[in-house]
Amino acid sequence: MLAKRPLAALLILTASLLAGCAGREQMGTPSANMAIWAKSTSMGERIGQIAGDAKRVSDLHAHPRSALTLRTVCAVLLVDVQSSNGDLPSPNEQVSNLLSSAYEHFSKAGLACSDEATAGKTSPSAKTLAYLGVGNIALRRALSQAEVITGAVIATTTTTVVPLP
Repeated sequence: MLAKRPLAALLILTASLLAGCAGREQMGTPSANMAIWAKSTSMGERIGQIAGDAKRVSDLHAHPRSALTLRTVCAVLLVDVQSSNGDLPSPNEQVSNLLSSAYEHFSKAGLACSDEATAGKTSPSAKTLAYLGVGNIALRRALSQAEVITGAVIATTTTTVVPLP
């Protein structure tokens, strides 16, 4: 019986130590976890940047420039989306799924747009604009859900807030 007690004590100690390895965002309330994650990943700023990138791409539909300009704004969108995708998952599955969907559609838009520019086009196609539209909806929903969870507005830049649907 004595031989089993040290083993049990060792297992309890190990479990206690492993529990202490959880990150700050994994300990606490869902609201606190989301607020910590949103701040540590600069969620608002990243969403503002991607929304701005998407607007610059869609603006080229109404005001075409050169193929080089189209390729450049598409490349910037892709880089910002890839960078933001690295912040996933969030502490909330729904927010993670919405952001993942947004990033997927923005990536599709960026790739289609880049292909269009390579083909000599100077403005994005309806297909690219459709991807941007779906991406924007998912992005706004993710932001809205994160704000509901935190109970606070998450500013998307220092001067603007993305309008909710």
